Amino acid sequence: ASRFGSRPPYVAFSGETPDPQLRMRIIDRQLRGLGRLASDNSVRREIPFADVLDLDPLTSKSSQILFIGSPQSSVYVIEFQSPQGGPLSLTLTLPAPGGGLLHLAYPTTTLPSGSYGRFVWREGETSAYAFEVDEDSDGIADLTLAPSNASPVADHPPQVLTANQWMKGAAPDATINFTEGDPLGRLFAVLFDEEVGAEEAE
Repeated sequence: ASRFGSRPPYVAFSGETPDPQLRMRIIDRQLRGLGRLASDNSVRREIPFADVLDLDPLTSKSSQILFIGSPQSSVYVIEFQSPQGGPLSLTLTLPAPGGGLLHLAYPTTTLPSGSYGRFVWREGETSAYAFEVDEDSDGIADLTLAPSNASPVADHPPQVLTANQWMKGAAPDATINFTEGDPLGRLFAVLFDEEVGAEEAE
């Protein structure tokens, strides 16, 4: 299967682990939060156009994604905490420094209970995209978790979902428009899978 993204950038942070208490959080430059850590009382949904999705709610394991559909901050602090520990798999999709999107996959890593990881993303900055992981809650990083794979996400061209011929009106007119219509069927409505302008539609 191919991986592609629509034209607007987005941020997606996903984690999967047998630890049912896995906590994930993103903080923007205005200190608005998405998700939660163990210290938070409830899930925060303060970042606009963002949500937390539980991908496997019927099992005891954790599989979730934090998604920001329209990132507006130049800095995001991306964090996770695993109270029970165990093998953890992470992925990140972020705006790339030169435009487009970058998909990062991290190696599955077995962490001790209470492990906390943190990575700070800054707009336009090239980095190793590595999480600094504190495994023993002493405030000092014990492990650097770097991605095992980093690949650009192709900007898929707009795809036509459906097209309908639209016939309206009693008699043909030299001027064709959607208000008056055209009984000869010279008007077409085309639905694309993303927002397009006149140039892209042609």
